[in-house]
Amino acid sequence: MNLDEAIKHAEEVANSKCDSCGSEHKQLAEWLKELKEKRGKCKWIKYDYRTMCPKYHDIDNPYWRIPENRKDVLKYCPYCGKEIDYSDIDND
Repeated sequence: MNLDEAIKHAEEVANSKCDSCGSEHKQLAEWLKELKEKRGKCKWIKYDYRTMCPKYHDIDNPYWRIPENRKDVLKYCPYCGKEIDYSDIDND
């Protein structure tokens, strides 16, 4: 069972069981969703022709715009701490 399947199962049980068991599975589903979010990567994009920045954070903050050819400098996002996903930049 993967994380998405576990979330789906917990939500199904939450909706079909007695109140106490349902509420426990609802809480479990919320925790699993939180885990899924934390396991994700932070997507970075090209800001302009020479720099890149985090897609879902403050892209207008020039401090975190770095040269595209310096992906080796930053492995984790300074905003959220997640590993950086450079795939959109690599596919250009």
